[in-house]
Amino acid sequence: MKRAILMIILILAGASGFLFARGVLPWSPPLGSGADSALSFIFQSQYSVIYTIVFFLLLGSILYWKELARWIQSFSLRTSGATTHEEVYTEPALSNRMKQTEQKMADTEQALTKFSRAIEKYAAHLSSHTGAIQGLNAASHELQKGAEQQNRILMRLVENADNQPTPKKKIPHWKIEPTPHEPSTSESPTTKPPVHKPENPVHPEFPVERKSSYPPGCARNRLRKTEETQKPEPEMYPDISPRMPEDIVIEPESLHNVRKYVANLRAMSGRAINRKNLASEALAAEERILKAIKNLNARLDESEIQE
Repeated sequence: MKRAILMIILILAGASGFLFARGVLPWSPPLGSGADSALSFIFQSQYSVIYTIVFFLLLGSILYWKELARWIQSFSLRTSGATTHEEVYTEPALSNRMKQTEQKMADTEQALTKFSRAIEKYAAHLSSHTGAIQGLNAASHELQKGAEQQNRILMRLVENADNQPTPKKKIPHWKIEPTPHEPSTSESPTTKPPVHKPENPVHPEFPVERKSSYPPGCARNRLRKTEETQKPEPEMYPDISPRMPEDIVIEPESLHNVRKYVANLRAMSGRAINRKNLASEALAAEERILKAIKNLNARLDESEIQE
């Protein structure tokens, strides 16, 4: 439609110019005949040429303004479309990446602070452990010294027990007194062979009831029965009371005697521990002696089993 209108306008302009040049139109000036006269009329002045060019440009722009706008838009997109496309699609991605990096940096800072605190706590624990290890080292040295002293004491005890002579058994002498009917044959005392009694009889002796020398029904018999019932019963186990070093009697006939001596030492150490005026060093020494005594008892048991 627009092209048809433009073609019609151009045809009319051309026809009018041709007729004007031929002098057909009533207002056409007598400039001569032919195209030379028409061109001379158009180009006789500078303003007429400018007016004709402006007229045709305005006419074309009015008719094809949409096409011109599309062409300008396409040209602008070709020149600056790549940059705008990148800006439109890369700006949100960059913003998201920046947010993610900021969050990661914050997380790393928190992790570093926690790690620094953990390192400080670990350093405190290490210092406490080093102090404990030093204390254990000192205690181990003291225990080693105490063990050496105990070994020396025990070796001396064993040597003393081995060097002591065994006591000889005394044989009892029996005198024969003369009876009133038979005179004494000799004034010198004669010995009687000893009677061997077993230390631990197989059958224990049964208690024998005492017969009262008073007649039945007497009040003295009742008093005697009450006294016998009120008497304390004999203890089932012997009294193993701790003795001081002055009362200790060593009879090292065998390993059993050494064991008895060790038991006496244990009793004395128990009594010494119960005292209130002992110093801390004495208590530590007593504990070491007790440990050494336990070890010695275990060794004695092993030697007895091997025998």
